[in-house]
Amino acid sequence: MERLPESVLWELLRNLSHTGVARLRASSKGFADKHAIWVRSLPTTASELRFRGYGDGCYWLRVQGRPVQLQCTGLGAPSEDDQGPIAVAMPGSRWNFCCEKSNRGGAGSGWHWHVTHQLHFEAEGKLSVWREDDSVGNGEEGGWSESAAGLSIRFSDRSFLLQRMVHGDAMYGETCAGFLLSAPAVPRPAAYLPLARPNFSTLPKGGTVHGQTIRTDFDAVRLLLPEMRIYCADFTFTRTQGSAYIVGSNGSCRTDYAHSLFGFAQGSCGPNAFARIDLRGTPFSVDCKFLPTGCNPRGAAKHSSNGQVVLVAGTGGQGACAPTKPGTQEAQYPCLDDGHADVLWQKGCRGKVDEPFVVQLKMTQAEENFQYGRCDTGGAPADWVP
Repeated sequence: MERLPESVLWELLRNLSHTGVARLRASSKGFADKHAIWVRSLPTTASELRFRGYGDGCYWLRVQGRPVQLQCTGLGAPSEDDQGPIAVAMPGSRWNFCCEKSNRGGAGSGWHWHVTHQLHFEAEGKLSVWREDDSVGNGEEGGWSESAAGLSIRFSDRSFLLQRMVHGDAMYGETCAGFLLSAPAVPRPAAYLPLARPNFSTLPKGGTVHGQTIRTDFDAVRLLLPEMRIYCADFTFTRTQGSAYIVGSNGSCRTDYAHSLFGFAQGSCGPNAFARIDLRGTPFSVDCKFLPTGCNPRGAAKHSSNGQVVLVAGTGGQGACAPTKPGTQEAQYPCLDDGHADVLWQKGCRGKVDEPFVVQLKMTQAEENFQYGRCDTGGAPADWVP
């Protein structure tokens, strides 16, 4: 029988599915040898692809000695692969602006900053302003400038002088405050795992959650490699419905939300929240538990399909049923202070950048189904149970 040309063999290796590669490797020693050489040649992180000069695309990476096909982005970036806080430059950034306080909406009578406007900082000192309660969306123009004295903002015949905090995502004046919504992102090399089954989390309105119920569906999740962890606060490949804010700490702080975290069932004094993790169709399974955290929390989790499917339910008085920190039995606490969750989550659990919100993974192997915890599952989304 005529041998396949070397170039054709490598092309087969690159394009075969995980199952197809395994079958060929088992049936042909020659293929198995070539396969082993190919696997050893694979990069282990998206940063390695960047150093090799590749552009964004779908690549095979070596994860614990096995090839895994991942979508890689940010390969043209000059920065290293990390999950640090969002870099902030004022032009192009959007902020929630507060020029009054409120003691309503929380579980106590504390006072918190109340969002009154949204600001869009543009180049050359231009500022676009929208009132938070403007359902029509009519904006107005203003101006801004930055000096040693601070950040000066002008709109509606009013002027404010604010000082930006060290991380750049909050600013305060004598009678006002601002909290970052979004900023032009600094691209970073990142690897994403495509998901074939529904994966989502919810944050339901009710209690001290005001606005709309949030549901975030994840089409792909970012993998932190070589640690083999899902980075829960990356929303690059997601679809989201709803937006909300939570008034917490007995009424003394407000956090705005546009997404819900992967793998977290978070709520606040209201209905139960739900999360579904379904890694079937990938070589990974979940390697952590999901436990209650926060004020008077409750939660339950069920692991099935060799650990590839985990159903999570939970809530609390600003609480959640959340994945445990890697290597511990301590749940990660997702609740936050003043500001926008998408920004605050980048700082890590309890503001520790070196402790990002993650779900630890492992390579799938046979294991029994198991469940634990107590939480009512009434009102779960129709597609929560596979």
